[in-house]
Amino acid sequence: MSYSQFCPISKASEIICEKWAIIILRELLVGIDTFNGLRNYIPLISPTLLSKRLSEFEDYGLLEKIETGVNKPKYRYQLTDAGKELGPIVMELGEWGNRWAVSNLKKQDYDPQLLMWDIKRGIKVESLPQTARYVVEFNCSGVPRKLSRWWFVIEPKQIPDLCFKDPGYEINLTVSSDIKTLVDTWMGWVPLPKAIKTQKIQLDGPQKEKKIFPQWFALGHFARSAK
Repeated sequence: MSYSQFCPISKASEIICEKWAIIILRELLVGIDTFNGLRNYIPLISPTLLSKRLSEFEDYGLLEKIETGVNKPKYRYQLTDAGKELGPIVMELGEWGNRWAVSNLKKQDYDPQLLMWDIKRGIKVESLPQTARYVVEFNCSGVPRKLSRWWFVIEPKQIPDLCFKDPGYEINLTVSSDIKTLVDTWMGWVPLPKAIKTQKIQLDGPQKEKKIFPQWFALGHFARSAK
């Protein structure tokens, strides 16, 4: 896409206003640096288009493709200084969107896959018991059946795993809610204590596990920044 103008805004728009470009930047800026990792957080983009956008970013000098020397993943993507400078711009766009652009969300915008991956990277592992495996099941209504159940497996001092199938471990806590409530709570639009008190979010498990849920269930970035 070319606007055929010398204006710096026009030239910058030619880079970051292509389809999916700014969404890819969103993930690169928070540390997602592999092809499959980007696919997890942007499930609707085709592999072909994702590969094309990454190549364009490389051509524009926004990122470097680093060969890892191992088979999986073979490459990692590292933002250059030019790419990192887009961080405040992208985040400010998100702040603006949180104030002005989310009032007209449609049913298809409530993406359970994006939500669960976002929850995964926000879990406050330090707020969970550090002596044993901790497993949480999320039951989510209002979505296709294949996307309605998710499991987080959290080992002491390790990055949580997100499972699409029952891992077969004992469940410490089950969280049940509809997709709209979960997203609205994660984004800070509905207070978490209120969602639990009104049983919009239902917790099933020992009382001690219910008690620490608000401690490790960190809200999304824009909910935290709004405080």
